[in-house]
Amino acid sequence: MGVMDHDHWRILEPLLDEALELPVEERESWLNELREQSPTLAAELTTLLSEERSAEEHGFLAVPPSPLGGTLQGLRLGAYTLERPLGQGGMGSVWLARRSDGRFEGQAAVKLLNLALLSAAGEARFRREGSLLARLAHPGIARLLDAGVSPSGQPYLVLEYVDGQRIDRYAEEHGASLEARIRLVLQVLSAVGHAHAHLIVHRDLKPSNILVTPDGAVKLLDFGIAKLLNDHAVSPEGAFGRTLTTEGAYILTPEFAAPEQALSGPITTATDVYAAGVLLYLLASGRHPTAEGCQTPAEAMRALAEVTPARLGLGDLDTILGKALRKEPQERYQTVEALAGDLERYLRHEPISARRDSLAYRARTFVRRHRAGVGTAAVTAAALIAATVFSIAQMRAAQRQRDAAVFEQKRSDAVVEFQNLLLGDIGGATVTMRDILDRGTILLDRSYLKEPRVAANIAMTLGVQYGALGAYDRELTMLNRAESLAVAVGAADVLLTSRCRRAETLGELGMGRRALAVLDSIRPRLASAEPADAEACLVSMAEVDLRMQRYDSAAVAGERAADIMERLGQSSNTDYIGVLNILANAYENLNRGRKALTIYRRLAALMDSTGRGESIDRNVIRNNIGIALTDLGEMTAAMPILQKTVQEFLRTDSSGYYVHPAILSNYCRTALFLGQLDSAGTWYERLYRESVPQKDPAMEEGAYGMAEVELARGRLADAERWIAEEKRVNALLPHPRPANGLVLEAALTHARGNPTAALAMYRRALGIMGYDAGKRTFQMQPVLMRAAEAALDAHAPGEALQYARAAHHIAAADSLTETRSGYVGATRLLEGRALLASGDSSGARAALTVAAMGLSNGVGAEHPRTRQALALLAALRR
Repeated sequence: MGVMDHDHWRILEPLLDEALELPVEERESWLNELREQSPTLAAELTTLLSEERSAEEHGFLAVPPSPLGGTLQGLRLGAYTLERPLGQGGMGSVWLARRSDGRFEGQAAVKLLNLALLSAAGEARFRREGSLLARLAHPGIARLLDAGVSPSGQPYLVLEYVDGQRIDRYAEEHGASLEARIRLVLQVLSAVGHAHAHLIVHRDLKPSNILVTPDGAVKLLDFGIAKLLNDHAVSPEGAFGRTLTTEGAYILTPEFAAPEQALSGPITTATDVYAAGVLLYLLASGRHPTAEGCQTPAEAMRALAEVTPARLGLGDLDTILGKALRKEPQERYQTVEALAGDLERYLRHEPISARRDSLAYRARTFVRRHRAGVGTAAVTAAALIAATVFSIAQMRAAQRQRDAAVFEQKRSDAVVEFQNLLLGDIGGATVTMRDILDRGTILLDRSYLKEPRVAANIAMTLGVQYGALGAYDRELTMLNRAESLAVAVGAADVLLTSRCRRAETLGELGMGRRALAVLDSIRPRLASAEPADAEACLVSMAEVDLRMQRYDSAAVAGERAADIMERLGQSSNTDYIGVLNILANAYENLNRGRKALTIYRRLAALMDSTGRGESIDRNVIRNNIGIALTDLGEMTAAMPILQKTVQEFLRTDSSGYYVHPAILSNYCRTALFLGQLDSAGTWYERLYRESVPQKDPAMEEGAYGMAEVELARGRLADAERWIAEEKRVNALLPHPRPANGLVLEAALTHARGNPTAALAMYRRALGIMGYDAGKRTFQMQPVLMRAAEAALDAHAPGEALQYARAAHHIAAADSLTETRSGYVGATRLLEGRALLASGDSSGARAALTVAAMGLSNGVGAEHPRTRQALALLAALRR
């Protein structure tokens, strides 16, 4: 069919989506019904459907027909290029795409939405909401990476690409047990709960929106898309009484809608609870709780209102399903956490909250949990069992548990009420997340201060959300309120976590001493804290300590946090990756490069195994592995890794040109030591040229590197010009490095044949760096080696030996570096030369033997230093 105008497509598209929802065998009767009301629309739909290449149940289908004509392959949307179609969903087509600027995953799924779902007035809000929803960070949510509107008016979403099966098909094909199916649903509930905490309700939970990866990890798709479309979508009038609601006019799926959605009622967190109940019922029984046997969407909607789900004969699980699937939202579980809690208790054979608690019920549950310990005399021993279970001590423990449960229920109910009031208060207005948080603050003052412990939790949540927006002043205000409320009612958990968060924010704002003071007051309380609270605080401590250069403390806190995460089964999420990164940084700064290298390699393997192998963060980790190897002197191993890092930056940058200054610096340093002067010169000059306009500190490094390259080439006039430029840009730095220019002047002086004057200059430079005061830093190592070279040429072998051994002490990070490190090899070579000049041939032979091994492994057999060491050894043997 020909190209149609936009307004006509807005009418036709929802009907096409509705037709695609139906099994092939049901479409003809559906079309016949439509023909009676609108023959023209039916004819157009028939033409479109005849072009459809696949008729699976909606989710990810084959390529949809393009009503605007032409192919979409190769289409560029921002930084994304569409590569091949993945399928068709109820809201549009899905394509596999690649992003070229490297800011997110290399591969992504781009969803082209129906034009009917976005008005011109909604474009700005669509983009803004997309950036907010992209902050949802949960391992069970396929992240929304970006959202936008193409120049032609086509709205699109960019999502994390997930390779997996629909949850129902995965369970069926893997022969999953009932327990395994419940655990899949628990993963879904964890993801949904994360979004609810950000005031986002999914509203379209169904099997086609939930994929399971080959390793059994659940990924929830389309989370928050309904929020993007809400309030500015269009609901064209049409036949059948619609499968569109008037609540934001978004498309819903009849089989997975909650009763309030069908009645255009308010959408709350309980709406997602209902859909989760439908999902669980389907997975447990293989049939739908209300729509079993329904032939049309209209029948499914009627059944939703009239049919009560049949019990499945699964005991407490029936009770849980019954509560989740109540018609009235207020009678269901009010949070997904409450539903998940009952499912966890069911799996542990413990009493659930969804039924009336009774002594007989608890006794039955006790027997189920301890079946091996209850023998054939169970009936006659019933009174003894009851007496044992409900002893005085256990009654007191039960009372404490009930008190905690009552508070937890109060807190959950209050949070749900808070969220629903906020969502209801917003209505159809266009608001920002800051608006929502400001309204939440007012609501907190107005309605929740009578429950200070609940208010403390809400205040802390609001503070964290303010911090996510960069509103640190408001974050600190809300966290201080949370602390005050927590102190008043003795809520130790809230007090601990809010103070840790406050310390982290103070650290980010440059108030390190205040941050440390807060953390020091917390440290004694960690031993008695709940593991999850302790872990969160330890991460904050590690980050602040690292920022304050307290590397020992950062390593201790990071190790403890990682240990807790591993024990809690959280060793694959982004928080764990962040902790490992902190640890590796701390160990690098503690001169424990081998330990840092091991952690970086763990990080790389973890990111590869969790689908982050093509991300920009993974490339940064690759760079860090290369740096760690370079710092250990293993340049031949580091160089291909650093080369690949640069190539990946060039590949993923949309211009094919940009490489981060830190990446270039590491690459150039290694290339220079290996004697690859052309490559080092090309990239050092580029580093300088690109950094000058931004006055980036890397401009000084670029000039310094170019001076070193020209000195190594023997182009002394060019080197002199670069030395002058290094001095000029060095003076512009916030913290100038006066020793750098002096070291270059000394090297130039030495190259011009005056080693004695050069040696005096090196002494002054080392004094500025703190050498005479006993400091020994990694930055001193190359200066000490140059000073040793100058001392040898100035016929001062004793001073040369002193400098060579000081450089060796810095370079020898561990026992392996003696035979693997090019730095150790170079310092041992200088030591051997100094010993030869002093007449100690035996000592020289030992030093040169180690030098030859280290240089061969670290920089290669053909490196000039390696050949020099081997030549000196050969001469000693003659």
